Amino acid sequence: MIEDVLTRCHDRQELWYLPELTRIKGELMLRSARHCEDAEARFREAMEIAGQQGARFWELRCAISLARLKMGAGQNRDALTVLGNVSGAVGAGAEIADMRTAHELMAQLRT
Repeated sequence: MIEDVLTRCHDRQELWYLPELTRIKGELMLRSARHCEDAEARFREAMEIAGQQGARFWELRCAISLARLKMGAGQNRDALTVLGNVSGAVGAGAEIADMRTAHELMAQLRT
C-alpha cells in the first residue's frame, strides 16, 4: 500500500510530503526483523530528502525514527549525534511535539 502512495506522490509531483511517506515506509519495515537495515536506509533517505527541501520539521521527525532505531541497537552515541545535528538545525519551535520528543530522547541518552 505504501508503495502505491509513493508512486502516486512521484507521478503527481507532490513531493512535499515525500520525506514523511519514506519515513513511514521505514517504520513499516521495522515490523520485520530482516528489514532493519532497509528501515535505516529509508530513514536516512527521508532525512536527506527533507534536508534538500528545507523541510526541517520532516527532517526532525525522520531523525527521531532513526535515533529510536539506533537506541534499540545499542548505538546510543549515534542516536544522540543524529538528534543533536537535526534539532540544532530546526532551532525555533521547541514547543512542537516532535521537538519535545527529540529533547526527551537526548536527555535520556545523556544519562
